[in-house]
Formats: sequence, structure tokens, C-alpha cells
Amino acid sequence: MDRPRRLLLLTNSELGAANIFLAAIHELMQLDPQLEIHVVSFANIAKVYHSAVDYAAKAAPHARPPVFHQLEGRSLSQVLVARNPRFWDVMSNRLGGLNPFTIAATARATSGIFIPWDAADFVAIYRQLEAILKEVRPDFTVLDPCFAPGWTLCEREKLDYVLFMPNTVKELSVGSQPRGQALWKYPTMGTGFRFPVPWYQIPLNIYCGLAFFIALITDPRAARVAKEVQEELGFKITTMKEGGVLQVPQVPVILGCRQELDFPMAVVPDFLRPCGPIVRPGPAIGETDPVLEKWLARGRTVYINMGTLRRYAEDEAVEMAKALRMLLDRVTPSDGSPLQILWKLKKEGDYSAKEGSKLYSILQREVDEYRVRIADWLEAEPSAILESGHVVCSVNHGGASSWYEALCAGVPQVILPVWSDTYEAPRRAELLGVGCWGNPTSAPKCAAVEVGPALIDVVLGPKAAQMRARAREVAAICVRGGLGRTKAAKEILKFISAKTSSSNAVNLTMESVEKDALPATTETTKDHDLANSNLSDSRALETIRERYRSLPEEHEGMPIPPVTRYFLAIHGFEGTGAPNVIKCPCCGKEPRQRSLADPNPSRRNYFQFHWARCPRKRSSCSCEVCGIGTSSRVDWRLHHLRAHFPGFENEEGRGHARDKSPPIVQYNPCGAEEVVIAAVFDAEEEPGCMCVVETSNTIPRDDHDRLTANGVMNIIVNEIQQGAPEPVYVSIVACMEAHEYRTLLSFVEGI
Repeated sequence: MDRPRRLLLLTNSELGAANIFLAAIHELMQLDPQLEIHVVSFANIAKVYHSAVDYAAKAAPHARPPVFHQLEGRSLSQVLVARNPRFWDVMSNRLGGLNPFTIAATARATSGIFIPWDAADFVAIYRQLEAILKEVRPDFTVLDPCFAPGWTLCEREKLDYVLFMPNTVKELSVGSQPRGQALWKYPTMGTGFRFPVPWYQIPLNIYCGLAFFIALITDPRAARVAKEVQEELGFKITTMKEGGVLQVPQVPVILGCRQELDFPMAVVPDFLRPCGPIVRPGPAIGETDPVLEKWLARGRTVYINMGTLRRYAEDEAVEMAKALRMLLDRVTPSDGSPLQILWKLKKEGDYSAKEGSKLYSILQREVDEYRVRIADWLEAEPSAILESGHVVCSVNHGGASSWYEALCAGVPQVILPVWSDTYEAPRRAELLGVGCWGNPTSAPKCAAVEVGPALIDVVLGPKAAQMRARAREVAAICVRGGLGRTKAAKEILKFISAKTSSSNAVNLTMESVEKDALPATTETTKDHDLANSNLSDSRALETIRERYRSLPEEHEGMPIPPVTRYFLAIHGFEGTGAPNVIKCPCCGKEPRQRSLADPNPSRRNYFQFHWARCPRKRSSCSCEVCGIGTSSRVDWRLHHLRAHFPGFENEEGRGHARDKSPPIVQYNPCGAEEVVIAAVFDAEEEPGCMCVVETSNTIPRDDHDRLTANGVMNIIVNEIQQGAPEPVYVSIVACMEAHEYRTLLSFVEGI
């Protein structure tokens, strides 16, 4: 009996990120009961995890129960607070001012989230992950990108994986917007500026954005820890900085958001998979707290929940109580059913809301009438409370879970942002017409003079009815096409199927393939000069050859590597006739080429940077010959180049073994124009490794597979059996051992 497909989920334990994983598990257990799910996280999520899985098991009683692998060590938030007890105070800084120290402190704190552990703890966690990986041997992995040890494992072991995030589309695509809009149109994180940024705030927005970015990428602590970990492990680590800030993610990203709920974006990168809000389901209130269910049914309720991390000192709680007093005093019998308050208050310090306290003195009448309930913990899930139908206003901090739970429930919101990444939530609420900002000048604290009027506007004001109607409309948008968690689970299953379809295919041998299906293998040319390559007479290849000839061969006295010239030619760049000048085919500009001929590959990025973010960049950036989506990575370009121009050698000195490249095999199955398997030794991998890869017809373009010879043979057989209606190009993104390559080569030569 074949073993079940295995999925590995790697996540931090903080609910802001982990909730979407728990929601996905709920759906995966129903969609694929035989899927074997393994979850890796820290101890402080265990209680919530088991509760979520128990609830999911009721909906899918025949599903395999997920396996929880508990990591030893401190979680992200535990480490951050242990190192700096005032960490969350720093993260609450608002960046709308000119103080560079505030911006730098917030940026460095953000960098700390990317890599919170010191070197010893990081290595210890990584070693545990290695052991879990060896035990589980997953078919596919889903990763929380803020879990740096997990990301390092995925990259080091070349796992098939995707990133899974509750973030907005804007956060992941703002750098791809045309004409530098990231700086002048979209508010910088933490500023709280309106969208689009008003003209008079544009200079400050640019200043904050650049200052934050520079402080983030130059964080000395992060650099030191990364260096120490590298010295211990022997290889570089991958964090959000390397994988998502300095470059766009190189793997697909499943997002718990959808474009209609975000600031309008001109360009949404192909690597994003927005699924819509992902809300973790839970039992109805009647199952967990029937007393609360009856209490909610008494009247309209304002629900206050500031998340799991925000704690209120007594003076702040008093301000909130005064704001509630202002709202309650405005209620009249003509407004309908009585108004009541459900306040989940997590306290900082020793105080209470009991008789004799400051809070009691402000809300005494309503507390005595049981119309105000203040508790530090509620058994019912926030989503269940919001979906009860009795909540008329959600007061929250704008965190992903709180924001989307209220949106999906169709409840208007008063948002009091407290962290630097939550200041955009009230602006989105205003843009969508579903709420307002409750502390625009007092944030991250709250002041009664601001929160009170905001509550009155949303609950009782002249636009309150309109806001409630709009909230219901937005709730319908949230589930258009299906629940976000269902769509995310289907995306994950799609990736798993793409991975396992080839590796679990019937193992057909050479004898099972018709001998006359393919013509004999031909030898390839060793000529590495693209301008003179002996190619077919196709128009696309000839056009590329002409562009290649037009491009300057050197810059500032240094030769431009042929593979770089090829990359430019195959995407439409061409020379202008003037020395050292290359014109962008999308916008017609002549970007600075300062780094084009730099012999250091890590600095040869400026022109690629322009091309990737050109304001008029074509929506599909694919090779003009085969149509496969391309990557700016130097090794990818080299391998793809060899697939089209056999024998092209690496002139960059990047470590590829120039004289050891095995021949490129070409053949034509069932009348297809051309199928190419390109195999190249790569000295950057372990000795004896070689690279082979994906086909455009059988594996998603963004999938990165560690393929065995058997897996590639199955791909070839599948292409033959399916008739290969389109040209199939196998480009290079995966690792194969040398002995596997010899097996594959014998197979192809036998065909």
C-alpha cells in the first residue's frame, strides 16, 4: 500500500501567524482526509492547537489526525521580550515624524522579529527541524516566513514549499508598483498616512520609507547573529530580510487577503496567491459559553478586543471607560434595543473593575445592570462572538485576525492601532466605508476625546446605518468564490498534487516506451558564442541573436559577461548604437548600468532591479523562445541559456565547472517541436551534484523540485503519452546527484 501524502507545516506559535495555519488544517482534513499533516511549532500554541484540531475532527471524523511536533526552546515573542522587556513599546512607535532614532529603533525591532534568536538558540532549533524532516520526509512544506530556522531548512534542503502569510497584498507587492509609487503614493508602514498619500506628506513619507529600509537592512545585531549561525552550520541562513525584503520571494506566497479589501494596486506580482481572509473556525458560542450567548441576545453589543499582546495600564483603561461613558450617555429609547459592552481587557499592572475601582466609578450604572461585562478571558472564539448577529461595533487594534474576523462577520469597526504594522488598518476601514480610526492623534494609546466620538459615529451617528450596510456588502466580498481558508487549502493541495503526480507516477521503464516514438539523440554544438550559434531559422531566435549583437560587450573597460547580455537580449533589451548604452524595452529609458560589468555577482543587480520594477514592464516576463517564466538569478539564466543555445559556457567565473558540463540531449516526442533536458554540473552544490528540472506542461513554473532520475523519467513518459501538444522545455532549478544523472542519461539515450 502506498504511503499517504505528507504535508509539513512550519510556523511560529504567535496566533497572528499561526491562526491561518490552524484554519487551513481545518479545511485540509475535510478536503483530503487521507493527507498526513505534520505541524511544527512551540509549546505555547499547544492548547490552542489541540482545541482547533479537536474541532476540526468533528467536521472530518474520518480524517487522519494531524501530528504535532513540539520544538524545545523559547518562541519568537518569548525571546523578544526576554531580550527587551519594552520590546512591544518600541514596536508601537508611530513613524510619522522626523525623529531618526524612533524610525531606527522600530526598524531594528522589526529586524528582531525576522531573526529573534541568538546563534545558539537558532542552531538548536534548526537541528530539531533537521531531525523532524528526516523522520517525516514530507512531500510538501508550508512555511511561516517569520520562522527563520524553518526557511533556512527549506532552502538548504531544497524542499518543495510555499510561504503562507496573513499579510495584505500591498505589503508584498508595493515594490512592484510603477513610477516609484511605493514612495509617494502608498503610505509607508507605521506612518498612518492616508491613501493616496497627500501631496504635502509625500516628502515625509519618502523620508520615513528610506530611513526605515536602511535601518532594517543594516541592523548590526541581525548581521552578527547571521554570521555566527553561518559559522556554526557552515552555510548562510534565510530570513525575511534575505527572502522578502532585499528581493521578492522566489517561491509562491499564499496570502490571507484579497485585492478588493486592500489599497488599489496597479500590479499584483505573479508569485502572490491571494485567497481572501482566512478566519479560524470555532464552535458556536452556545457550545462554549451558553451564558454569554444569552447575554448577547439581550441587545446590541459593542465588542472590545485588543488582541493577545496588547495590555492596558490603568490610566489607558480609564480613558477607554470614559469613551464608553460618552457612548452610553448618547443612547436614547428611540435608538432601539439597549446597548451593552463586552470588553476583553488584558491588564498591565494590578487593578480591577470591581466596586471601588476607577473603572467601576465610571461605568457603575451599566455594570450594576449587567450591561457592561469586563473580563480578561472569554471562552468563546472572537469570530463566534462577532458572528452571533448581536455585535454592532468591533473595537480592535487592526491586527490581521481581528480585522478580518470583523470584516467577514459584517461588523463595523473602530480601530485603535497599537503596532507599527497596524496603522494602515483604519485607513483601509475608511476606504472601504466599514469603520473609522479611533485614536488618530493619541495612537498607540487612546484618549476618550477621540475614541468616544468615533464610537458614537459608528454606532449611533447619521452614517451608522450606511456603515452597517456597507459592512455586510464587504462581508459578501470576503467569501466571494469561497471561504479564504478553503481556497488556501485547495491551493496547498494543488501544489502537493503537482509535486506528487510525477514522483508517484507509474514507474515505466525504457522497454515500456515505444522505440519509434522519438528520433535518435543528436550531438550538440560546443560553440558558446550566441552571435554565431548554429541555431534554427526561427524568427524569435534570430531576433534575439540580433539584439545580442547590438548590446555593448564592455562597460567602463570591463567585459559584460555573455550570460548577462543574453539575459538582456531574451527580454527585449537592445543597444542604442552608443557605447555602453542599453535601452529598456518597456519604458524606453536608459537605466544606470554601473553594476552591469561588475565581476562580483552579488553586486550585478542594478539593471535587473530596473527590469523587475519597470513601470511599463510587460505583465508576462517570459522567455521569448519558449514562454517559460524567467528568473533574474544568474545560475537560472545560465542554465536556461544552455537549453536554447547548446554548448554556451559560463564566462562569469561564478563557480560553474566550464569543462565538465555533460552534453545537452534533444529529442522530439510525438511530433513536438523540441524537448530539451539540460544538465549542468554546479560547483556551488555539493561535489557530484547536478541540476535538472521542470517542464512547462507538467509542473508549475514556480515549483522547485529535487528530482530523482526516476522522477524525470516519469515526466518524460507522461509527456510522450500525452502527445506533448506544445514545445516542452526542461529548464534548471533542481538538484540531482551525479549517479542519478547517469541513470537518466542512459534512459534518454536508450529512447
